Amino acid sequence: MRSLLLAALLLSACTLEATSPGPAPAHPGSWSATLPDGTALEGPWWQAYHDETLATLITTAQKNSPRLGEAKARVAEARGQRRTSAGALYPQIDLSSTAGRGDEGIRTFGNPNTLYEAAFDASYEIDLFGGNAARVDAADADLRAQEANYAEVLLSLTAEVVREYSDYRRLQRQIILTEETLTSQREGLRLTRTRFAGGIATDLDVAQAESLALSTEAQLPGARQAARASLLRLSVLTAEAPATLETQLDEAKPVPIPDVTPLLEQPAQVLGRRPDLIAAAASLQSASALSVAETTELYPSLSLSALFGVQDTTAFGGFNIWSLGAGIAAPLFNFGRIEGRIDAAEARQEAAYHTYRQRVLEAVAEVETALSDLLQQRNRRTVLKQSVNADQRALTLARTRYKDGIVPFLDVLNAEQQALKSQLALAEADGAEAIAFAAVSKALALP
Repeated sequence: MRSLLLAALLLSACTLEATSPGPAPAHPGSWSATLPDGTALEGPWWQAYHDETLATLITTAQKNSPRLGEAKARVAEARGQRRTSAGALYPQIDLSSTAGRGDEGIRTFGNPNTLYEAAFDASYEIDLFGGNAARVDAADADLRAQEANYAEVLLSLTAEVVREYSDYRRLQRQIILTEETLTSQREGLRLTRTRFAGGIATDLDVAQAESLALSTEAQLPGARQAARASLLRLSVLTAEAPATLETQLDEAKPVPIPDVTPLLEQPAQVLGRRPDLIAAAASLQSASALSVAETTELYPSLSLSALFGVQDTTAFGGFNIWSLGAGIAAPLFNFGRIEGRIDAAEARQEAAYHTYRQRVLEAVAEVETALSDLLQQRNRRTVLKQSVNADQRALTLARTRYKDGIVPFLDVLNAEQQALKSQLALAEADGAEAIAFAAVSKALALP
């Protein structure tokens, strides 16, 4: 017994350690794109939109989303697996008790004999080479990965709600603009017909006015269908009935556009905070630990056992029972089964390493793309606002000059068409900038 314990102590110094299959993925020292005059946001990033309806939808989605519920359950499962793995580091103690009565013949002189027995049975496998500890490390890493996955689902869900809400408000605005323009064009058509009846306008003016009104009206079904599809996507994200959302979104509101610029931190800070990279790194750590655990199967294992209890019979009275034991086992012939598991574990470790590298490359590209897109969308929106103002002035002048008989009616129609086009483009730019801000916030993993 003493020699076995001494051997266990000596062998325990040979605990294996996990190693990485390659160097840590490199990241840039700075971003190519920049955000001017960035400020640290106070509170959750989506509060920068200052939209109560949007805030309500985000809260509802975070409360009801099945995707988030599934991710939360995965975290709970990982916690349970971690407890199971940690249990292997400690002795297992079982309590057993029995009672029986019987006639064993001559030894009891024909009288029935009653037997009572109770005992504690303990067993413990000494973690000589750190296999069980490696499995606990893997379970810890799996738990971190699932917690990071939950954070990633939460971040993605919030960004998707912002995206769909902004898109819905954009479509809602475009429908209103189109309906208002159509009303104006129908009134223009009525006046043109009146002028034609009075001999002031030509039948060509009437045909052109009617054609423009019909062309504008034809845009409405597609816009309404797109708005309906956007509302249904919001219904999926928030797990709310479409009718409920229709009531919430019935009142028309402008596209919410944050008036702040998020603070752009260094790549190391941003990448170290992104939950998808935290999950990928944890998965690599888990695979590395499991590779160690499989390797330890090649080495001997030492187990200890002990029993202590009491036994009482009517024939012989009560007495204590006990035993101590130790055993050592080592694989002899396994015909490659252990080596095969080791090879598979090492392959999984290498795959996890390359997955981590790929995620880092994708994260850098996502941040750079989101930054560039936000800057370009803001510039585009600034120009379109100027274009809308210019087109409105042109329309006013065309109508005045037509009434004065200076320009043909076609100039008015062209000016109306251009004014609607620029207004629709500005509404689209509003939605694009709101979505671009959400993309930047997600890429930077803002809280």
